[in-house]
Amino acid sequence: GTTWSDLSSNEVNGTITGSTFSNNSFSFNGTSNVITAPNNTIFDTQTPSVEVWIKTSLLSQNGFFFEKGAVNTQYSLFQEGTTIVWRQGSSSQYTTTANYISTSQWAQIVGTYAAGSRNTYINGALVTSDASNTTVGVNSSGISIGRYGGSGYYYNGSISNVKVYTQALSSQEVKQNYNALKGRYGL
Repeated sequence: GTTWSDLSSNEVNGTITGSTFSNNSFSFNGTSNVITAPNNTIFDTQTPSVEVWIKTSLLSQNGFFFEKGAVNTQYSLFQEGTTIVWRQGSSSQYTTTANYISTSQWAQIVGTYAAGSRNTYINGALVTSDASNTTVGVNSSGISIGRYGGSGYYYNGSISNVKVYTQALSSQEVKQNYNALKGRYGL
């Protein structure tokens, strides 16, 4: 594989397997493409936020945008069938995919979590919220982009700008991130 470079000061570099980079994004084929990185304790947080910019190839698929940890142990953001799932451990929040994204446009998807407040945002707007109180697990498994932490749920589409935060972003911060990049994605 080829090396993927973390642009933050944490230097959590990874390995690209099969995915190609063009037009400022990585393409994933839904069967074998993945980006993986080793564990870094910076990701062991009880208040994670994950932001991805995606352009899905299928409105119904089982494909992971991002996962930290072994499958269903820490936190992940993915598409399952016709829903977008923001999960901590085995506790999930669901958003209907077709209500917010299409195969012809990029979308910013952000999941934020702090005990008692779990939110999913799409294109800077809050679309799903609940009061989950799940404790986020901690383990030595790394991160995966384009599949879950094992070897399934390969994503079919493009992913750009994956960001992981150790605090729950505010709605204002999510909107600020969206506004900063929406022009790049034609929104």
